[in-house]
Amino acid sequence: MGTSTLRPGEYTVAWTAAGTDSKVTFSQGKKEIAVVPATVAEKKNADTQIFTATTGTEKILQGINLKNATLTFSPAATAGK
Repeated sequence: MGTSTLRPGEYTVAWTAAGTDSKVTFSQGKKEIAVVPATVAEKKNADTQIFTATTGTEKILQGINLKNATLTFSPAATAGK
């Protein structure tokens, strides 16, 4: 797992399992763009939301709320993403 920049666009997001040891894959079509470690909690969310932090001129992805899950990325995993 290296450094990846997620450009604006639509991605398919998939994960291996719920828990603290999950791996989240971002894909566009059949092309895998990035795989990052994450904590995945199965829970209902009213809205889909993306959580970011700004470091200098970059936005760092910290988490995503989906309809039936919350994905949380560790700061080390998302540095430079």
